Formats: sequence, C-alpha cells, structure tokens
Amino acid sequence: MKINLDLNKADSFVKEIEIIVDKYNMDYMEAILYYCDIHSMDEDHVAQFVVGPLKERLAKEARSLNLISKNDALTLPL
Repeated sequence: MKINLDLNKADSFVKEIEIIVDKYNMDYMEAILYYCDIHSMDEDHVAQFVVGPLKERLAKEARSLNLISKNDALTLPL
C-alpha cells in the first residue's frame, strides 16, 4: 500500500528522526527503525518520508557501512 507523500508529515517525520538520533545517540537507520517500532508502522510506509537532508545523511551512513557504493548518488533502495 503506497501512501501519498504529505509534505507536512514528511517534515514532521524528519524532525522526529533528528530528535531520536540526538536523544538516544542512534544512527539514522536505527532511528528510523525505532520510529517504525514505536508507531507500529511498516518500514515501507515511511520510506517516502525520507527526503532532503535526512536522505543525504542516511545515504552517507549507508556508504560508510558499505551498504551502497561510494559512487552511487542518493539512490537508496525503497
């Protein structure tokens, strides 16, 4: 099930992920999974809200963990 992107919700999601990262000293991937867990959401449903600087930070984290090629742009699997 694909949910249409609501920019207000995307902005709120990004802010909440940043708060979780800072408050619990988590990586971005961990923070997103934690968010999904506490909100009983499937990870596929929040993928569309990974936008802007959050997407860039997540890509940087994925590159540092060798999950995506260092040459890849901001192409993350959804």
